[in-house]
Formats: sequence, C-alpha cells, structure tokens
Amino acid sequence: MNHSFVLKSVMGLALIGVLAACGDGGGGVTGETAVTPPTLVGVAASGAPIAGAALTITCSDGTTKTGTTDANGAYSVNVDGCSAPYVISVTGTVGDAQITLVSVQATAPAAGSPLTVNVTPLTHAIAATLASTGDPLDLAANIATEKTGITAAAIKARKDALAAALADTLTAAGLDATKFDIISSTFSADRTGMDKVLDNVKVEVTSSGVNITNPGGVKVDDMGDKGATAVAADLSAGSISISKNTNFATPLAKLPATADDNSVGDSIRDLLTACFAQAKATRGSIAGTLSAACQAVPIASDYLHDGRTGSQELDRFLTDAKYDGAKFNKPEVIRFFSNSATDSRALIKFTLVRADGVVESFSSVGEQSTATGGTKKLRGNQRPFKVFVNGFVNKRVQIETRGTTAKSTYYSTGVNLYVGFLEGGAGGSASGTTGVTGRKVDYVKVTGPGLPATGVFLNPKLAGCDSYYAIATSATATPVRCTSLFRMSSRAASATDSDNYNSLFGNTTRPEFAAVKVTDANLVAIQPFSAYKFEVWRSGNATVTPSHVFYERLRSRPNTMGTVAAKDGEIDKVRWNTLSADTIAAINPLSGKAFAGGNPSSFTANWTNEKGAAPTYSMQVQTNPTGGATTLSQDQVFMPFSATSIVLTNGTQGWPNMGSTGATTAGAFNLAQLISRNQYDTQLFADWFY
Repeated sequence: MNHSFVLKSVMGLALIGVLAACGDGGGGVTGETAVTPPTLVGVAASGAPIAGAALTITCSDGTTKTGTTDANGAYSVNVDGCSAPYVISVTGTVGDAQITLVSVQATAPAAGSPLTVNVTPLTHAIAATLASTGDPLDLAANIATEKTGITAAAIKARKDALAAALADTLTAAGLDATKFDIISSTFSADRTGMDKVLDNVKVEVTSSGVNITNPGGVKVDDMGDKGATAVAADLSAGSISISKNTNFATPLAKLPATADDNSVGDSIRDLLTACFAQAKATRGSIAGTLSAACQAVPIASDYLHDGRTGSQELDRFLTDAKYDGAKFNKPEVIRFFSNSATDSRALIKFTLVRADGVVESFSSVGEQSTATGGTKKLRGNQRPFKVFVNGFVNKRVQIETRGTTAKSTYYSTGVNLYVGFLEGGAGGSASGTTGVTGRKVDYVKVTGPGLPATGVFLNPKLAGCDSYYAIATSATATPVRCTSLFRMSSRAASATDSDNYNSLFGNTTRPEFAAVKVTDANLVAIQPFSAYKFEVWRSGNATVTPSHVFYERLRSRPNTMGTVAAKDGEIDKVRWNTLSADTIAAINPLSGKAFAGGNPSSFTANWTNEKGAAPTYSMQVQTNPTGGATTLSQDQVFMPFSATSIVLTNGTQGWPNMGSTGATTAGAFNLAQLISRNQYDTQLFADWFY
C-alpha cells in the first residue's frame, strides 16, 4: 500500500472538514465530498506492459465501457451503470505481435472502492477455461449465454488451482502463494514479483486447452553444434495443461520452482534505443566506425548468431535510414540455455518499432561468462547457419475451378523447417550467401515430433528461390517446389468445400506432405518446446555422420483440424484477415479485371484486418502466368499492423500480365498472400490463388 498517498488523502479530508466548519460568521457552510464512482483498475501485461492499448469492459447486458492503458500497462475505467459479471479485453502490441488478452470479474466494485482486475496471460488462461467454446474472446462476444459461467465460485476455483500449481514459482519470485491473487493482487510490470512470474511462464491458449510452461525449470544447453550429444526431446517436466473440462478441485501438477531474472537484455535494449535515436549518418557501422552511443552496445568480438557476424546482424539496421528513431521494446527472454554465476546464456528476442510503424524483431543470445570477460554481451548462438522451426496454419482459397481441382476453401497445418544459406564467421562466405553452385552444405535432415521417422530432407532451392533450403524427396534430390513448409494435416473449410490437399498426402512426388495425415490426438501430444534435430552435411562429407547437429525448439505446435461437420478444430477458431474483392479479381485471369502488368507497374493489394485476428505484417504476391520455374515473379513487403493496403512493384522487373492466356495452362498460377503471426510465434498464411 502507498502509505504516503493514504496520509495525503486523510490530510485532505481533514482540511475539507476545517474549511467546512469555518463558515462566514453566522449560519455555517454545508457541502458534499465527491465519491469516486465504481471503478475497475489494474495492469495489463504479458511480462512486458501492454502500453497504449485499447481496453474494453463488456457488461453483463452486452453494453461496453472503454479505456486505454498507460505506458506501464495500467488502466482505470468507470463502470457506473455497468452490471457484473464483467469481461475485460485488452488489445495491444507485445514484442512483434499484436495480442488480445482477457480477464474476468464476477462482482461489481462499490462506489469509492476501486476493484483491481489485472489482464495477463494467466487471466487469459482462466477465461479460456470458463468459456464454453474454450475461446476466451467468446466470453465477451457471447456474453448473454456465457455470463452464467462467470461466477465468483468458478473463478476462485481456477485461481486457487493455478496459484497452487504456481506456488513454487511464485515463492521463487518473492511472493506468498497463499495470499497472492492472480487476478486481483496489485503488481507492476517491472521484472519483479508477479511480473517476474509472467516473464518466466509461457502460456499458450488454444480451443483444445491451455498449456502453461516454465521452460526455466528444465534448462537444456542445446545452443550450439551438439554433434553426438544427446539432448532432451522436450521440456514437458515444466508444463501443465488445463481446459474447460478440467476438474479444478483436483490439484494440478506443480510447475518448477524457478523464476529467472529476465532483465538480462534490458540494459542492451536501452543502449540500442540510444544508438538508433541518432540518424543513419551519425550511427556509423560495425564494419566501419561506430558513434560513441552505438559503440556502447555490447557486441562480443566473436559474435556469431545463425550465420551472422556482428556486422551482418546489426549493420543492416545501422546503415538504413528507415531505422532512424527506432524504439526498442522490452525484450523477451524466450528461455535460458544455462544460468549460473559463471555461465549465463539466454535466447532473447529484441523487437523494434520503426518511425513508420513497422514492427521488426531479431533474436540473439545474451551471455555472461568467461568468454565475455564476465560482462553481459550479445554473443549469439555461435552457429554458422540459421536453422529455425515454427508452427504454421494456412487458409487457402482457390478462386476458380481448374481442371479437376474444384474452386474451394481449405486449411492445412504443420511446421516451417527453415535452413538459410547465410554462413558467417571464420571460414564462412564473405558475402554471407552461397547458392547451388559452390554451396557449402549439400543437404539437411530434420527429425522431430510429427515428422517421418526417416526425417525430412532439405536441399538447395531452385533458381529464383535461393534464400533458403527446400523440402526434397531424398538427400540427393533437388527440390521440385519452393517450400520449407511441411504439411501435417488438412481439411475442407466447410461441407460445401473440398480439401484440395487431401490427395497429396502420401504422394511420393510431394515430400512436403506427410505420408498419412497426422491425427489431432498426435498433434495435441506435441509438447511445448519440443526439440527438432537438424543434421547438416557439408559438401564433400560422404559419410553417415553429419558435419553439424543443431536443435531447435517448437514454441507452438500445429493446430488441430477437427471435423467439417462439427467445426471443432483449433483451425476453426483462427480469425483470418480478408482480401478485398478487387484484389482477388486482379489475380483472376477469368474475372475480366485481371492486373495487366508491365514494366514499370505497381500491384495494389487491399484487405480488411478482422476483429480479433492477428494483424497482417507482410503481404506477398507471386505470379507465374506461363508455368516453369524461371518465369516466377514475386514481391513481399512488410508494413505496420494498422495497414490495410500496400503497393508491390516487383523491384525493377515489373509484373507479367496476370490475365494472359498462359495463366490458364498447367503449372501457371497467381497468388496473393496475407502473412500474420500470433504471440506464440505461429505463422498464419491466408492465400488466394488461381
């Protein structure tokens, strides 16, 4: 409690009393003391404060009250005339994603006594278990039917169960688990107390349930080249799962007693912001000479992260005027590889917001060890190549029937298995790139949950798609398509649609599809932070022993498909942004409004960012109107979350005529794709194609 505030309030009331008693010599003075209206207050935070975010309180009758969080994520909203129960929703930017978190309150505050209702990933988890659909956003959308489940008893049961499961983590963060209220206890987004818990605990909400993980409970050093070293497959010992069907009267398993100090990147973030407060001409570069402010950013002399040297990592930002005035948000520690007095290494995501509103991020390893002279520095993961794995979901809309392939809307889900050509550091490519000719890696084999036991092979890409490795039929085969997306399952969007991917599962010429669709049960069984093993064979290595072995962690598993009839898959709860009718017509050769192309020419795409959907951060157009790999034209642009229109120029190449007669032949296609990401690092691809 802020005792100084209480003292000032008491003194203020006493002074009012003195003034009221003074009168003007005769009949005295009467007056009234204003009473604070019923108010909800609290903090919206996901480790980092959700600052400047739109907040909506949905009342039991469906009416709403609105507000905005301040720079510290705090809010205060008058709820006079708004009856309980309440659903509180906050939408804002955290890191490189825009998120919506939900909290609940069963009873109304009394006038003069503000009621604290925080909004965090843990309150979002509680809301998910109260929603009949498992979707927290449905509590507000369907308040008329959902409000019966938002009771004080139901909320308390969930708070008590989670507090017990988090007891050791709360204690490690300096809190009394027996007294702390996940929803109503006051806290600040300052890396201490409850905020420290939020920094450590990762919460993923899907319609199938909620996964709560404390990856610090099982620290695994899988940072660099592990060779023959065995590495734990997942971090499941640090996870619990709950859902709307959980019996909260039965104790949940306890999460580990770990609350690491996640401020490891905060000082670096402040120094980065100070550096980029300067103009490009002043900042300089790592390859050349840095300004004093930029030189203060602690970059290790042997920096190497995913094939990038310190110069390759940061000079792309330092030497570009687009980053003048860029602000760096509170960094997210994804997990610690090690954390001791002599060896502390953490994977940190740094997010910047450019002056034009574009949000970008990069990850690196912060280290404090003998290798860094005992000081905190960015040193990277010391890997010569970039390897990455993340979940994806894809909505495909085929806008016309072609041959036997029906006009249809259908979904797919799987993992993106990414290996880049970039190789930096000692012995690496001076240019940072290698292609099919003179490549330094022949192929990569990936194994992990949901993948074939024999592995998925990644080989150098076709001409025109030469920035990463693609899925091939074998270790020696050249990929026949430009994709690193391994599709585990698919489904038609509705009973009137067809699943145009269905026949490709098990097709030996389409290695980017599983041999048999992975069942929803097996998808759900994929644990948070499961390990995917990347075995790399360099050119000239004809042995069975890989040249390098790297492990990557999947933060968010692929979505379940459910059934068409019930529409009960996680995929059915994904909210998608919508391409405009004129943009769809522009890529349709049969519309009579197809884009005519030319050089120079500009393709304008328009779309709607739907309520509750992850905002579009990138737009891509591909066109291949005559078929064949060499005729592919493509352009991709990144934009602010608020954007609903973008112009793509395809560089100096211009565009082909998307309505040309060749566009109807085999192998030809036009595609427009909206790309989003959620807070769990899952990519969302919404495609419209002919």
